[in-house]
Amino acid sequence: MDTQTRPIETGCPLLTDEEACQYLRIRQRQLYSWRMLGVIPFIRIGRSIRYRLRDLDAAIEAMTVTPLSGAAQKNRNHGHPTSVAPTSSKLSTQLPQ
Repeated sequence: MDTQTRPIETGCPLLTDEEACQYLRIRQRQLYSWRMLGVIPFIRIGRSIRYRLRDLDAAIEAMTVTPLSGAAQKNRNHGHPTSVAPTSSKLSTQLPQ
């Protein structure tokens, strides 16, 4: 079944741009960018754009970052609690004095 003949799902409210921005607490420019990048699916009804609430929730869930645990952070930084990128002697010799 293609997207043109897919049955309409009931029970999921459709939000306008303004409502979606209020729900996500973002500016309209950010919503537009996410829409153009394909981060947030949208529905076009004539000239109007609408968003399913569950699609907004799914997009936010996909953007959620889980912090590393203390042990994982140490392993990531080669056993050092805070790690600084090593400096290259080659880089320092190429800088003008």
